[in-house]
Amino acid sequence: MAASQIPEKVARVSGRSKLLLDGKHSPGELLTIQELAERLTVSVGCIRAWRLRGDGPPAIRVGTALRWDPGEVDEWLNSRRESRWRAG
Repeated sequence: MAASQIPEKVARVSGRSKLLLDGKHSPGELLTIQELAERLTVSVGCIRAWRLRGDGPPAIRVGTALRWDPGEVDEWLNSRRESRWRAG
């Protein structure tokens, strides 16, 4: 079976996770929890705490591993943007 026919599977490419086409997510790199923590400049423990509270960017479960789509992480960040208040 060709790799493009396997839905929701991850191929290892250059030591990084790559999502294959599954109809829900565009192909591209997925972030590990460590990469997500570095990108958001928070600790891995912080991300785990967010998940326990139901906060943080949405994760994708790949087998037993959690991964994050960079585009969804950006959307989550934008949704948390605070508006600027101007002082009178």
